[in-house]
Amino acid sequence: MWLSSDLLAGLTVWGVAVPHVLAYAALIGVPATYGFYASAMGLLIYAVFGQSRLLSTGPSFTIAALTASVITATGVTSSNSIVFIAALVAFVAGVLLLAGGLLRLGWITHFLANSVLTGFIAGLAILIMVSQLRNIFRADDVTDIGLRAFLQSASENPAGTVISSVLILITIGSLVFFRNRVGRWPLMLLILIAGLVLGRIIDFEALGVATVGPIMPALPTLSLPDLDVAQFLLAILGGLVVAIIGFSETISSERLYKAHAREELNVDQELLAQGLANIGSSLLSGFCVDGSLSKTASNAHAGAKSQLAGIFHAILMILTLLLATSFFSTLPWAIVGAIVLASVFRLIQVGEFQRLYNLNRSEFWLAIVTTVIVVFVGAFPGILIGIALSVLLLLYRASVPGMPLLGRVPGSDVFRDLGEESDAEPLPGIAVLRFDGLLYFATAYSLRSRVREMGSQADYRAVIVDCSAMFFVDIEGADMLKEIKADLADHACAFYLAHVPQRTLNMLEADGVVDVLGAAHICATIRDAVAHVQAT
Repeated sequence: MWLSSDLLAGLTVWGVAVPHVLAYAALIGVPATYGFYASAMGLLIYAVFGQSRLLSTGPSFTIAALTASVITATGVTSSNSIVFIAALVAFVAGVLLLAGGLLRLGWITHFLANSVLTGFIAGLAILIMVSQLRNIFRADDVTDIGLRAFLQSASENPAGTVISSVLILITIGSLVFFRNRVGRWPLMLLILIAGLVLGRIIDFEALGVATVGPIMPALPTLSLPDLDVAQFLLAILGGLVVAIIGFSETISSERLYKAHAREELNVDQELLAQGLANIGSSLLSGFCVDGSLSKTASNAHAGAKSQLAGIFHAILMILTLLLATSFFSTLPWAIVGAIVLASVFRLIQVGEFQRLYNLNRSEFWLAIVTTVIVVFVGAFPGILIGIALSVLLLLYRASVPGMPLLGRVPGSDVFRDLGEESDAEPLPGIAVLRFDGLLYFATAYSLRSRVREMGSQADYRAVIVDCSAMFFVDIEGADMLKEIKADLADHACAFYLAHVPQRTLNMLEADGVVDVLGAAHICATIRDAVAHVQAT
């Protein structure tokens, strides 16, 4: 039972992977042979060292676009140099991932904002769709946005343009119409086979339709191209970015389907497996691989039970490279492109954008900005700027903790946020402020600014700060409490702290802050502080 399920899954994912390998190799600018090398090596090495039974390791649109962006940034144009840079990026990424696994650095992946990933993947999906339009309509200009290629093709080659457009519509229409009507049959594989047969019956090239063309066998490149130091550094930096983004996609794929597979994964072991897979690919001059979202989804939906599905998939890729590459030469790019378009379009997570908009506008705009930069500037600078923006957002949030004003619920000693609780009421002449964070050099000035802002808006006789979340105070934080005390004293306003954690209180006592504020102004509860104010 397991064997038949894994064989069917391997066959299904092979039908998805072949068009992807052809498309991603064309996107990067290397012969398709190296895409088959990368796919086979990634699958076989992951089967030995990886843990997930469902993860399908191989080329993905995310890291293919990043690799292409790195190559564009280096400015190399010769075929040998492009193959070398792509393999170097894979090697650097592999070494970094392997080192991360050995040093148990899997926790670092948690610091890449989900909004950046959402925007980045959406931008890449758009870039991949544009690249397929270039392939289908034979655009020579790499800056062509696709529409121009279509219009130029329509004016110069109307018959070929019409036939290609019809093939796209039929392919995508078939994928949509038959998606839930073929059971466990590998739909994309059936469409691919139909395209191969059609390519043998009809001479599409004579009709002006772009085809994949001959896939020439190629051995790994051994010669070192003439590259300068800047180009090497760009490739190394690209390997770092590919390692981070590729592994983030891998973890996303695993998290999406780990409940389906009922397995708990060791992130550090996955780092090691993905690192070795990329190193293995690079040694055959292949490009980067990761845990592909689209192929992992196909693997899971096809009913894969074990990593045998990946091994069978790898065997099929090797046999394709050895025996069937000439058969793909007559396959229309319109069919290849339509399969890729259908695969990547669903990765534009409109629902996730909506969710970000509803829950956090700053995260939403971060995703939008990342998408726009990726589409109009490029994947490589897009992800670098996205990461920089996410770090700035993190620093901003860390330096400006929540500081809501609190009011008392009538008839009780319960204090609630005045901005959220309609039944809470402010205390006359007393400001109760909750400080939601640690008091250190990055947040101390925010607290002082907030207290000054309150003092300018109302005539308070006392300010009480709820310190229940203040589990740490550094020297600048302690000094700032003294300065706030002095600022309020100039306005005849008393300063109180309430709910101070014991560890923080020990720090304040050791630094003399308690002596400056007065022991009576350090209260166990807000109620005690209010009572002390009202009694004086």
